[in-house]
Amino acid sequence: MREDKLIRSKNVTGDLGEYIVVDYYTKTKGLPKLQFAPPSTKNIDAISVNGERYSIKCITTNTTGAFYGIEKNTDISDIKPLFEYVVIIKLNEKYQPEFILELDWEAFSNINIGIQELALTTY
Repeated sequence: MREDKLIRSKNVTGDLGEYIVVDYYTKTKGLPKLQFAPPSTKNIDAISVNGERYSIKCITTNTTGAFYGIEKNTDISDIKPLFEYVVIIKLNEKYQPEFILELDWEAFSNINIGIQELALTTY
């Protein structure tokens, strides 16, 4: 899996989610074509061909991981945008996509969660 760049780090689930999102966006008409950001790029995982920055979060439960650069109890509207879009992909128990959700920075900051994690409720 490392040879075909599916897994790029020790975060196997995160890498899988990023790969699925980049592949899905690149193959889906009407969505921006994405490419992986260079390894260790702060706050983002992919860049569109138009230069838009994407943070991709992969989850298997209803809570995302940390949003680095956003300290706990911070009013998100007070900080400089770290990315243009956050894409959250949820994988089921067989590691197949359950949903993909995209929020732009404004929608993300309007959630105004003030914490590092975003809790998602699915029905």
